[in-house]
Amino acid sequence: MRLKGPAAGLLILAAAPAAGHEFTAGADVYAGFVEGVAVPLSWPPALVCLIAFGILAGLWRNVGPGRPLAALVLGGACGIGLSGLQLPASALAPHVVGLCVAALAASGLSPSKPLDAAAGFLTGAAAIAGTLDGHPLGAIPLSVYVGICFGAGVLAVATTALAMMSFDRWGEAKWLSITWRTVASWCAAILLLALAFEFRPIPV
Repeated sequence: MRLKGPAAGLLILAAAPAAGHEFTAGADVYAGFVEGVAVPLSWPPALVCLIAFGILAGLWRNVGPGRPLAALVLGGACGIGLSGLQLPASALAPHVVGLCVAALAASGLSPSKPLDAAAGFLTGAAAIAGTLDGHPLGAIPLSVYVGICFGAGVLAVATTALAMMSFDRWGEAKWLSITWRTVASWCAAILLLALAFEFRPIPV
């Protein structure tokens, strides 16, 4: 089956390596911060990974969203450190972690404190390390690092807040939970396709 039109474009974009992010050399602090914020919002694997985590935190709101969000921040800091190792598969980390988190959110499992904290930590580490793939630690300005972490955090918090607000508005309606779990399953499907695209045979 051959994908055409927007579907093909989305898949190709989602599979674009994080190393493709070329940060502006010598940019001022504000420009570097804005550039950093844009990266996790414009690279689909990190974007979808963070949305999947936000949905999970929203669905598991009864155990408290503070702990997984704190774990997300800690994981992001760890992701910055991991970028210094230049691991060969770090660009695929958001695909794999996001797929697992999205599948967990879509599964309908009962909330678990250890699992939500682990999901937060791994999401933060994967999203930041993947975003920084190809850029050794210290190779870009500090303002860019701050922007990347800020953008990733805002996206995760906004998604969590949106999910929680919907439950506050409509209560524990079963259809609402199913809706969010369906969106999580879409996230998993997108990441699975993107991951498969990364392992496609390269014609010679």
